[in-house]
Amino acid sequence: MTRRPKRNDNGGPPLDDYEGPPWGKCDAYIFLAWQAAHAKAGKRQAVTSF
Repeated sequence: MTRRPKRNDNGGPPLDDYEGPPWGKCDAYIFLAWQAAHAKAGKRQAVTSF
C-alpha cells in the first residue's frame, strides 16, 4: 500500500538539491547584468524640491 502524500507536499523534487552556479546553465554575463539592473531598480530615487 502506498503512503498518502503530506498535505503540503506537491510531489515535486526538493528545491535545494542544485549545487551549480546561481545562473544555472545560462550565460553568466546575462545573469549578472540582470542582477545589477534588478538591484538598481529596487533602490528608491532621492526626491529633491527646488
